[in-house]
Amino acid sequence: MINEPRKRSTAAKLNQSLNATVSSKLYGMKQRKPSGSLKPNVKAALAWMKSSYEAWAGKGVQS
Repeated sequence: MINEPRKRSTAAKLNQSLNATVSSKLYGMKQRKPSGSLKPNVKAALAWMKSSYEAWAGKGVQS
């Protein structure tokens, strides 16, 4: 019973810091959209283009 308030305050502090971190990350993503959220998409698109080109080139070599 004695530790109850301490646990609650620690949980509240953790929750508050987590919310602050998440909101700041979201804000940062909104601020720098081209570099932040587009990079993974570009990397995925390049990887897909490379794999599809390799598949197409492989078919071309075989036939």
